[in-house]
Amino acid sequence: VTNFYKRQNGKCCKIRGNDGILLQEIHMPLDSVGIYIPAGTAPLVSTVYMTVILAKVAGVKRIVIASPPDFKGFVNPYILAVANLLNVNEIYKIGGAQAIAALAYGTKTVAKVDKIVGPGNMYVTEAKRQVFGNVDIDMLAGPSELVVVANRMSDPSYVVADMEAQAEHAGGLSILVSTSRELMKKVKLKVPNGFMIYAKTLDEAAAIVNDIAPEHLQIMTNRPKEVLKKIRHAGAIFLGPYSPTALGDYAAGPSHVLPTMGSARFFSGLSVSDFRKKSHIISYSKKALEKMVGPIDKVAMLEGMPKHAESIKIRFQTQS
Repeated sequence: VTNFYKRQNGKCCKIRGNDGILLQEIHMPLDSVGIYIPAGTAPLVSTVYMTVILAKVAGVKRIVIASPPDFKGFVNPYILAVANLLNVNEIYKIGGAQAIAALAYGTKTVAKVDKIVGPGNMYVTEAKRQVFGNVDIDMLAGPSELVVVANRMSDPSYVVADMEAQAEHAGGLSILVSTSRELMKKVKLKVPNGFMIYAKTLDEAAAIVNDIAPEHLQIMTNRPKEVLKKIRHAGAIFLGPYSPTALGDYAAGPSHVLPTMGSARFFSGLSVSDFRKKSHIISYSKKALEKMVGPIDKVAMLEGMPKHAESIKIRFQTQS
């Protein structure tokens, strides 16, 4: 078991052993994916390409978009335009928890999907939590969040601009972790709703970041790569003064669908692998299986499963 998993590196792996043993892992795209595109407080046009492109690269054949209509009953035209550019032709104007339910369980007009991805409000998030198990989901995402690590060498106007940009999101949270009290005072005057945390050293700042495990982390110190070495938990990490979070939101490349609420400790940002599944292939020859009779018998007896052992032994008994 250890030998098999040590060889995994994100690619399909294959092991050929002695006596005709074949162990292999194959990766296959999901059959269908539902993508929720919010449009209530703001039409998240960028979320269309930040999700659909990954699903297409993975090889998903059926991609469904659900997005709430406006008060006139129309889906945002820019959402539709981007979906059209990406050749998504199954789009439903439904939103909220009911959209998640339709994608998860199916209706007369909406065929169920295998996985649901995309951000949403608290009702969408709770609906995704409840349907998980009937379908897969990407993550339970909360309000957007940003942590900025800065020191006396950081440009306060950049820090302010990035924290103010975060405030444009509904419920957006911004935190400055800094070794400079002077910088914190300047930023607080401009961003009164932002949170300030003083750190004695950049090592302490990194430890604070790891405790928060933020969705977005901007390291705006004069030597950001040194701080990066100490970061273990963050959804997306932006290095230096010319890598603002807005770059990742719209154009950098990696998806902006990221873990929030401290879940970056155990979740990752959306990737192509989220739209694929794995199957293990196991093939033994008679000679190879015969060598496992004894070990399997011992484990099966310890677990009180004699029929498991018998299913191995019967292949080597003389047939009457």
